[in-house]
Amino acid sequence: VLERIDDFFGPLDLDTVAQVIHMAREGRATDRSGRPVPDPDLQHWPKKGTLLLSAQDNGMVNPHTSLEMLEMLNGAGVPGVRRALLEGGHQDVLIGKPAQKTWQIVEAFLDEQAGN
Repeated sequence: VLERIDDFFGPLDLDTVAQVIHMAREGRATDRSGRPVPDPDLQHWPKKGTLLLSAQDNGMVNPHTSLEMLEMLNGAGVPGVRRALLEGGHQDVLIGKPAQKTWQIVEAFLDEQAGN
């Protein structure tokens, strides 16, 4: 995987970098032009459950962001929201050594949602 990492992620996209800068500047989600996005309408959020995953050593997004999202969703009455803080970095939790544990957490969550 590491030898062909660019096949997975491609060259750095300046639009993506700009989006991260806009979000950091505004302190919230923004659209492509950098304008803040309105708070989401949560009435259509899945009622069965939501799993928030964040990497402990992310380096791209502060893991505290998912904690704030958890608090926002719970405060809005969205049921079944759970947060998992995973060892590793941004991509490590998906394709690195810690990935197996990530997929076990996701699989267990999906089984729980399906009633298994």
